[in-house]
Amino acid sequence: MKKLISLLLILALSLGCIACAKGGGADPEVQDNYIMKSEHYTITPDVYQYFLAFTYSTFYNQYSMYINSILDTSSPLRDQESPFGGSWFDYMTDNTTDSLLLYMVMAEQAIEEGIALSEDEERQIADQVEEIVSQAAEAGYDSEEAYLQEQYGSLITKDTLLKAFQLFFLSNKYHEKLYNGYTYTEQDYAAYAEENPDKVYVADFLCLRIGRDYGEDATQEQLTAAMNYARAHSGAMDAELTDRQSFFDQAELYFREVYTIVPDSEKPQEDDEEEDETVYTESELASLVANCELTAIPYNVSAANGQWVFDPSRKAGDHAVIDDPDTGCCEVYLMLKPLYLQEDETVNVRHILLDESTSGSMEEAKQQAEELLEQWRSGSADEDYFAELAMQYTADTASASAGGLYEGVMPGDMVEEFDAWCFDPARKEGDTDIVKTDYGYHIMYFVSHGLPAWQGTADSALRQADFDEEYERLSGIHSVDIRSEKINDLPDLT
Repeated sequence: MKKLISLLLILALSLGCIACAKGGGADPEVQDNYIMKSEHYTITPDVYQYFLAFTYSTFYNQYSMYINSILDTSSPLRDQESPFGGSWFDYMTDNTTDSLLLYMVMAEQAIEEGIALSEDEERQIADQVEEIVSQAAEAGYDSEEAYLQEQYGSLITKDTLLKAFQLFFLSNKYHEKLYNGYTYTEQDYAAYAEENPDKVYVADFLCLRIGRDYGEDATQEQLTAAMNYARAHSGAMDAELTDRQSFFDQAELYFREVYTIVPDSEKPQEDDEEEDETVYTESELASLVANCELTAIPYNVSAANGQWVFDPSRKAGDHAVIDDPDTGCCEVYLMLKPLYLQEDETVNVRHILLDESTSGSMEEAKQQAEELLEQWRSGSADEDYFAELAMQYTADTASASAGGLYEGVMPGDMVEEFDAWCFDPARKEGDTDIVKTDYGYHIMYFVSHGLPAWQGTADSALRQADFDEEYERLSGIHSVDIRSEKINDLPDLT
């Protein structure tokens, strides 16, 4: 988990900020003007407004590549229906309320156990607030308040920003203590795997779909003819199967029968192809054949092929034909590696991506990567500082808010050059370098080696389940009063 300053930047770089007033001694008028309230915390409308903006910004960043196909960012969210029921505003406020409930319960339990922010943590919070408001003059604003309200919400002040961070980070401090405090044994992981095979077991096999898929508009006559054709061809192929290569050989024969195959140099333009003719080059044919091999396919007995593929008695070399009468097709299978647990090594790594969008050109991206790496080395040269730089400079929006962090990375998850650096046998914690890929220049930071893939999955699931159980218990101890009608008085998000 990232330390305090990194988490501060996640909040500071989001689209909102919050105000949080502790109960006891506060202005009675403020005390009555709340949306949520627990023993020690009062979430006033400005507090809630920040978290609402934070929820929205997190959602926006997560789906930024296709956000405009999900919702209209220029129109009020109250006027837009979400696929989850109600408006998009309802969806955002529901998630905001859930988040605030978590933060308040965690903070209340921290207080009960005598856990508080240290003087150094309080100082870091104050310093981060000062750094944020200091940007007002540089940005051309007449006042700090005008800047904060433009950046984080119409109700925000410097004081609410400070109190907001204090609530969030006390909550996070207890959350980390609780979540990271669980320990598990090899037996625990094995028991999880036995109880949840769909979460950890996979299989490798070959599959070729034979026949013409007419879809829902097919007549019974078409389906019958297609199924007769598919059964004849798949049965003939199945009879020839002995090993992996024989499957590829038969697949190639089938593709040559149903498609027109030409040399790479003779690939016609689409307009030159006959209406009922599909033309592939020899290179494309090789790809079609190779794509018959499916590896690390997750356990799923409800799929059409699941009962056969994931049968516990399945052995390498088993083969079968499975009909799909609804479409008039058949699928031929050859098992390569039956049910197994992925033992692949995993790693945790951070990176900062510089590309043309951040630097203007690839040459400038390379130069900026070198300068940033030198800046990091000249600074504290630790993981937290790297995370700060990643949040500020990376072009990878998927990992920006996490400080460039990717956890549980398996071989093959990333592009070739990135992957090769991560899984270099000599790689050790704290290693840094610059790696060039088709995406740009990556400043790399190796965090740690992880658990084998299946154990990492089990560990995360067990940890989350134990946390959820404890959170439910603590929620029964620390009650939170919610005034939902007050949410409707808040400004919309767009």
